[in-house]
Amino acid sequence: MGKHEIPSTYSRRDLFNDVYNIALLGGTATAVSSALGRADGMYENWRRRKSEIQVFPELPPAVAAMQHSAVLLKNIVEGSALSGVVLDAHHVLTAGHGLRDAEGELLSYAGCAGAIQIHGLDVRGNPVKAQSRKVVSSFQDQRFYIPDVALIETIESLQALTYPRRVLISPTPITNGETLYFVNYEPTAHKQNRDPLSKNKKLQFPAIYSGTAFMRPDGDIDVNYGEHNFGQGYPDNDARPGSSGGAAFNDRYLVGISNRGDTPDYYGVVQPITQPLIDGLFYSLRYNQDNCQR
Repeated sequence: MGKHEIPSTYSRRDLFNDVYNIALLGGTATAVSSALGRADGMYENWRRRKSEIQVFPELPPAVAAMQHSAVLLKNIVEGSALSGVVLDAHHVLTAGHGLRDAEGELLSYAGCAGAIQIHGLDVRGNPVKAQSRKVVSSFQDQRFYIPDVALIETIESLQALTYPRRVLISPTPITNGETLYFVNYEPTAHKQNRDPLSKNKKLQFPAIYSGTAFMRPDGDIDVNYGEHNFGQGYPDNDARPGSSGGAAFNDRYLVGISNRGDTPDYYGVVQPITQPLIDGLFYSLRYNQDNCQR
């Protein structure tokens, strides 16, 4: 068997577990080299599959029921966009690093990031619009151990985007080798902007694709994309700028949001979401003075 070949029975889960165990237990140089060789071969297989995106129309039932919680956030900074996930009729979870003021400076802990426009598509295919009232963000540029999350309160109701199932937060953390399902409004591979309000029907739908979580020893959660497409619009299977803040589900719950994607390497990072983290954001938002100017 060649240096960069992998056995046909060697799965991606096997690979992640091998590398994880080597890093955790302190493997020999030979063991590390062997694992990296398998990773190199697997990586080349993913690259070859990029132009052969397969459509799998059936998501896990719980994920299919929650996919309409995906929203596009606009007017963050002129010419840019961000994804988000609706938690209830008046609150949207997203990534803190995308919230900036009119000058493009990172939003301070609490305040107003301008009139953020929120676009979604309900279960009947009808567009839903809302505007931000106020926001709290915990992200800080130089303190990466602080969660990269933000919570937006809206003026108009987004109740229509909580059907047929409201998003549920996972009671357990992401596990090594777990399959995750990503739902967001990133641009297409050909740089077409997805938007529920688009005149192009295929651009109204979010990108939906799967990836595998890889638990690093330092606690960060990496994701290898390049798996299956589940979207109704233009097919996709990789994260790119614009995916940040979008939902990451396991087969039943919201477990994280997209944080960073390194296209075309099929690699990204997920910010884990827990109920205590959500509770803290709601607490902060409740006691934040409404500084938005209308």
